[in-house]
Amino acid sequence: MKDCSLNLTPFADTPGVCDHCGNPLTGRRKRWCSDACSMVDFLAHDWNAARKAAKKRDGYKCVTCGRPDDVDQNLRSILEVNHIEPRVGRGYGAGCHNHLENLETLCHDCHVKVTKSQADARRAAQAEWVATRGRLANAHPPTLWEDQDIAGTGSLNTKDTP
Repeated sequence: MKDCSLNLTPFADTPGVCDHCGNPLTGRRKRWCSDACSMVDFLAHDWNAARKAAKKRDGYKCVTCGRPDDVDQNLRSILEVNHIEPRVGRGYGAGCHNHLENLETLCHDCHVKVTKSQADARRAAQAEWVATRGRLANAHPPTLWEDQDIAGTGSLNTKDTP
């Protein structure tokens, strides 16, 4: 990820060198000098790799109640990994949202509670927005996750934005 907050690719704008370590590229390599360098970026952004790393970091226990990992009746792990800053339907593809500082390991019961709390907060924010700005002509509530200036016009993400 070129604009990654972890700065894992400090040499991304330097041609002919590895994006991660700055060593010269050889052969047919275009971004990474070795498989090890490419894995550094991959492991920080891939959902499956990040999920495994979060469980390991948290000692395979729920960070809220301390419940250790176990399996349910379908032989699936009871531990789940939650995005602290919720994804809200934006998918789980590779990206900076999968950095370890945005992930926490939770048991299923705690994950349900946290997700419900996040949804309640989004609904309350939307209700507040409608109560304070919804009376304006052509005003529409914000997206589920936040007000955004998508078009770069200085106005909020509303349907009246060109």
